[in-house]
Amino acid sequence: MQVQLRDGGVRWSGRGVNQAVAAVTGEMAGLLGSQAWGSLAQLYAALCELDGTANRGRLAASSGCPFPTST
Repeated sequence: MQVQLRDGGVRWSGRGVNQAVAAVTGEMAGLLGSQAWGSLAQLYAALCELDGTANRGRLAASSGCPFPTST
């Protein structure tokens, strides 16, 4: 099951994504720019390790999906 990181509250009926954007532009950005990734599997494994939870819920599993997978 994929975990979506939503803001909650009244704005956008709780469906805002500011927390997910902060995860991508913060912690994930540092990892993404830290090296040239040899494969998508290598990058995905590093993102899972960075998150550190079994369900990838801390940084939100859905935050890692927007990256292009075509070569």
